[in-house]
Amino acid sequence: MSINIVLEEIKISPSSIIPVLSILHNEKQQLDQISKADLTHLISRTLQLCRSPNIYNKWCGVSIINVLSDNYIVLANEGTNFMTMLITILESYNNTIDVIILKTCVESLNKLIRVIRNKPALTREILTPKLSTIITLYLKNLQYAPNLCIKSLYQIIKHHPTTFRPFANKFSEKLYALMQNGGFVEYPTPLQKTICKALAILPMVEKNEPEAKWALDVDNIIAEIKGVIEIYDEFLNFRDDSELKKLLQKLPQSNTKVFSSLEIDLNESKTLLQISSRVEILTKLLGTYLNEGISSVKVPLGKVFVLIEMICSINMRYLSFKSDVRDTEIKGLIKKTLYLNYQSALGLLKSLLVFKGSLIPHLSSLWSSLAYIVPLSKSGKVSSTDVLNNEALFTDLLSCVSDYLQLIGVFADNTLLVPFVDVALSLSEPRSVPAKPKGQPIPTPQQKKTKKKNVSSAPLSDILSHEHLFTQSRSKHLLHVVRTFFDQVIKRSELPPTQHYKVVKVVIQECVEAAAGNYESTVPGSFRRLLRSTVLNPGYDKYNVLPIVSSIIPNDELLSVFSNPRLPPLPKHVTVFKEQEEQDADFENVPEPEVEAQVSSKESAILKLLDEQRQQEKKDSTRSRETTNASVSTEFSVKRVVNDVVSENRSDKKRKVETVQADFSFKPESLKNDSAPIEENPKEPVVETELHTAASSTVYDNADEPDFEMPEINMEEDSEDEDDE
Repeated sequence: MSINIVLEEIKISPSSIIPVLSILHNEKQQLDQISKADLTHLISRTLQLCRSPNIYNKWCGVSIINVLSDNYIVLANEGTNFMTMLITILESYNNTIDVIILKTCVESLNKLIRVIRNKPALTREILTPKLSTIITLYLKNLQYAPNLCIKSLYQIIKHHPTTFRPFANKFSEKLYALMQNGGFVEYPTPLQKTICKALAILPMVEKNEPEAKWALDVDNIIAEIKGVIEIYDEFLNFRDDSELKKLLQKLPQSNTKVFSSLEIDLNESKTLLQISSRVEILTKLLGTYLNEGISSVKVPLGKVFVLIEMICSINMRYLSFKSDVRDTEIKGLIKKTLYLNYQSALGLLKSLLVFKGSLIPHLSSLWSSLAYIVPLSKSGKVSSTDVLNNEALFTDLLSCVSDYLQLIGVFADNTLLVPFVDVALSLSEPRSVPAKPKGQPIPTPQQKKTKKKNVSSAPLSDILSHEHLFTQSRSKHLLHVVRTFFDQVIKRSELPPTQHYKVVKVVIQECVEAAAGNYESTVPGSFRRLLRSTVLNPGYDKYNVLPIVSSIIPNDELLSVFSNPRLPPLPKHVTVFKEQEEQDADFENVPEPEVEAQVSSKESAILKLLDEQRQQEKKDSTRSRETTNASVSTEFSVKRVVNDVVSENRSDKKRKVETVQADFSFKPESLKNDSAPIEENPKEPVVETELHTAASSTVYDNADEPDFEMPEINMEEDSEDEDDE
């Protein structure tokens, strides 16, 4: 039923094309089951809309073709008619027709080509016969929609280089005409990239050795950049830097130029800006050649890094102006063009990041070259004023250094990164309006005081009393670049203590301000990563920032590992002591556990519980035996004590016996009866004692050493007393 609605809507002029396109796009299954009569009506009415002189009807017809080309059945049956109709619209297009018709027609034609590509039968029957005509029409209408037409031709070159070969020279001329136009720098960035990509892929259409043609183009571009840079020899003394001449000699020479020569007139100082514009165009073209060109080529990275070093070496730190350059405006413009050249070199370096590991051998020389860009004051420190005046340049510098630091794990020579750290610290400082504007005279004591009120100083009072309200805000992009740079430097290099302390101070200060700047008092995710890096990479700093960072982000899971370490229990070796044969008799059937050299924490806990249970059973059995022994020994001890007391009363002598504890019981080894005769040389009786304590877990640990020493007894006196009786 919905197909009938579409057919009825496009019968004359659609009131709204959106429902029609929505039905055709979403209900694709109905197109597969459509009757032949309805399909014929749909195609005929669509082509009729394309033939209409009305711009709206024509645009509706082209848009319907764009949707219908997704269906293979429709494409196989009516693909030739669709492509013929679109080509006809392009042939009749001129500047009097709305450009929306051209863009819609080119997009629909590109979709048809993309859908037909890689299908041998459709390519042979539909695309190949029409491809040359399509290329011609794209070149013809390139001036009306340059970005779209160049992108379309780029795809044709990429997939059909042989077919495009006869049109390569014409296309190249059109591209260079756009580049040599003085307004190329003012073109939109997507259009600039599209032009450079198309030029970089043109060597692919060469019949013989396309790689050699690509390498020749790269050398010509490098040689032309070198020629543009040599213009500064007219204003600066190149002889002041002997290394600069060696760098110029390393670069290739070429007589073939991409652009015409520059015309610079010092009477019109603005013509000096052409130098930086030409360098910017050529560096963008070179970067595109290195990225978007032929894949099977050898990229001359060494020449590229020498070129970048040459651009960075031309600076006012080492080179002086010639004596005939006296105009302050010309000097200022030359410095401005140098900064623009540095920015173009940084853009070229970012385009080389696709080569990754191949860049690592050049990093040390790269840091040294980029350090030339950093401005220094007379004291040898980084000039914060120059850094702030060229914020865009030094933001790109920090971004480039951060990207290259991500290619490595650790960078040993931290002295090469110190200038960039100082630049980042200068950019991260808060900026306030100066309290006294430039040009205001400073009063001297000799000047006569007048009673007239100084009206000009009234607005400055607010600056002095409310200085925090006049702080200039920093862009989010700048803050993001600085934080990323700090993060990479802290992770991959150990900075000197001074720079490390300053970086940590800035990081903590910004994190506290960021937490105080929101209602939830939470630290953003980017700051959290930065704080973790400062804790995990303390560098040479003797003091740990963990307590401060933990107070800023107290609930961080990673930092809690350091603040509250939770270590697993260590494995324990279980030692089983051998008991006496009497005590082990009850446990003969219980096998002793085998203790491995290394056990897990869970196994160790189980073994510990089993050992404690076994010890408790041994204690219970020991206590039962001790109770039995104590009852037997008590009878003998009572008799012995009674006899001792009687004998002492008779002889009026007392024997003192020292005991360790009051509950010791003595058990003589042999005591047959109370009236046993005493030998002439009596032996000292052996006394066995038992000590009942709650803390002891084993009995008879040292069987050889007695627990109690029996006091000496004068047996002679005892014998005399017995005789008297």
